[in-house]
Amino acid sequence: MSLAVPRLLQDEYRLNELFQYDSGKNPLKRRAPVQKPDFVIRRNLKIEAILDAKYRDLWEKPLPRDMLYQLALYALGQRGRERKAVILYPTLATNASDQAIQLCEPVTGASQAQVNLRPVKLLELENLLRGKDWQSNQRKAVLAHQLCLAA
Repeated sequence: MSLAVPRLLQDEYRLNELFQYDSGKNPLKRRAPVQKPDFVIRRNLKIEAILDAKYRDLWEKPLPRDMLYQLALYALGQRGRERKAVILYPTLATNASDQAIQLCEPVTGASQAQVNLRPVKLLELENLLRGKDWQSNQRKAVLAHQLCLAA
């Protein structure tokens, strides 16, 4: 019988190796910049999700380039085929849904990674947080899973 390895949620997780100075071209011996997304979900040493919370309603307002570039680096810095990063953003729009931006290789157009824009519907969240019964707790767990690990 094998036991499933639990997922580990870490906030302000340091992505230590995303940027590295070339050791032969760092005459001032500077440390490489360290990126720290808001949340990383890991299982063993494998990163399952990188999430960054933003405080701009990206359903109502356009995505700024700097947010896209930041999350694109998080996505491209991962190993494997499922290279994704997620922006969690607040919204009052009840019809808001996930949006996905593909990062493509410029010559062939082949997808390299993906940045997802995932709405946190504030009215739905408020209603869930007010509930104290078992079903409400189940719905909270389902929402947490959807926000963090939805495809």
